[in-house]
Amino acid sequence: MEIHEDLTHGPVIPVLTLPYHLSWPNVFPLEKKGKTEWYMIPESNRAGSIECYRATRFPFEWVHDSTLMTGVRAADPELFHDGSTWFLLASLQDGVHGMNDSLFVFHSPDFPSSDWKPLPGNPVITGRTRSRMAGKMYRDENGLLVRPAQYSKGDYGQRIVLNRVETLSATEYRERTITTVFPERELKAVCTHTWNPCGPYVFRDIKKRFFDPRWGRKKQGTEA
Repeated sequence: MEIHEDLTHGPVIPVLTLPYHLSWPNVFPLEKKGKTEWYMIPESNRAGSIECYRATRFPFEWVHDSTLMTGVRAADPELFHDGSTWFLLASLQDGVHGMNDSLFVFHSPDFPSSDWKPLPGNPVITGRTRSRMAGKMYRDENGLLVRPAQYSKGDYGQRIVLNRVETLSATEYRERTITTVFPERELKAVCTHTWNPCGPYVFRDIKKRFFDPRWGRKKQGTEA
């Protein structure tokens, strides 16, 4: 879906269709030999792996580029490069922790890579109040690194928690919460779980509940 300068948008156009659930289209550019390549890491936890795709005609056509991890049920994988090291963050369902109450961090000197080393003490964050990713990590106006997370103690994706990353290395991860973004009650929103700054804008979603007379009960929908 294309967003125009006046903030209107075009139609929804599928760009990747696979026989399992896809979400969280983590899209980013990477300079290689003087050329910009676009990559995408969607959530594909039902496939039991973390897959990476490369655009052949951005943003409409993609081919499989590499498999980053296998044998994992990973939610909302996020890739971050600090200038020397690549970090992969995700919530893993591992028999002890679930997809809404854990944050695991892995690192690699290269990308693409299938050799990701876990940080000591993984998961680095536990609990349903600020574990699962809620958007891409970004630098704020002061150049400080921020990690959006989901608060899901009540409803899934009930609100957004913004955390300042104080330490991110191959041996340690530390962050502290700086603010919380609540759903706008005046818009009849009950949940919000995506926060993605882009230039002067922030793209996020809200969830509403509405009454469906066909079924005699409340349903819910998501708006961006």
